[in-house]
Amino acid sequence: MSKERTKILERLSEGKITAQEANLLLAALDEKQAPQDKEAKSQGLENWLDRIVSLFSGGAKFSEQLDWTLDGAGLSSIKAQTSNGSISLHASDQDQVTVRAWKVIRALTEAKAQEFAGQVQIHVERNESEINIYKEHPRPPLGVSVSVRYEISSPRAVEAHLRTSNGAICIREIDGAIEAGTSNGAIELQGGRGNVKLRTSNGAIQIRDAAGHIRADTSNGKIRAAVGRLEEGIFSTSNGSIKISVREGNPPVTAKTSNGSINIALPADLSGQLDAKTTNGRVRSELPVSVTKSAKNCLAGQIGGGGETTIKLRTLNGSIHLTRQG
Repeated sequence: MSKERTKILERLSEGKITAQEANLLLAALDEKQAPQDKEAKSQGLENWLDRIVSLFSGGAKFSEQLDWTLDGAGLSSIKAQTSNGSISLHASDQDQVTVRAWKVIRALTEAKAQEFAGQVQIHVERNESEINIYKEHPRPPLGVSVSVRYEISSPRAVEAHLRTSNGAICIREIDGAIEAGTSNGAIELQGGRGNVKLRTSNGAIQIRDAAGHIRADTSNGKIRAAVGRLEEGIFSTSNGSIKISVREGNPPVTAKTSNGSINIALPADLSGQLDAKTTNGRVRSELPVSVTKSAKNCLAGQIGGGGETTIKLRTLNGSIHLTRQG
């Protein structure tokens, strides 16, 4: 069976099947029993091949949409959690919270998918000033996968705590503090005025028109941030480039990557200390710097009138480029 397993993994790497479909195929492979007699062996192989063909075409799927509407008056916090599925949260001018959830169960047969769907429970609960959204279900059997995703609309002035394992997170115009994390998926933030913490392991991070204290970390993915009045910015990735644009403020900024370039545009009137260094690449600055240390791959010195604000930029493989915000 090693050849079949190899073929499944090859199809996954080539993008011909999804990770969920690969898991189902591998599960089907593990479930297959080797018949003893020749006729049974032939019939068993036929049945197994039928299942493989079915799975490569998407397998059986059961999906269900659920909706909730809750009072948003006095709300201070929203928490949403899932494992496999995306989370979207956007602000509304209405004084209520709407939640739309989808649960999708894939299995070898429609009957198995529908049977397990009854065990997947989604909870949307308000406790005083907090709304908690989460799902519960037993561990899926071999050949069954579960995906639950949310779309949430709420008043602007709430804190948001969002977490998933496999899926993207999108947040728009929320003014409270934001904490969002995923293991495999991109994170997008549009607007917002609160303290922001974004974390993914495998995925890009994009921030537009936000303000305040911002921290964005990923292991494998690029970071793009175009912000208004930044109070402090910390941006890090291991494999990916970093591009930051700051329109206002005199913020300390730290940007670090291992493999990728760093491009940062800062306000023309910014004053502070520059500390920029790369191992394999060049450092260039269009901002006036009173240099204390300069070489092809490093630049340190005073920006503008100096002060305690520090712009610290680090990469191993890539160039660093500072420009004046237009």
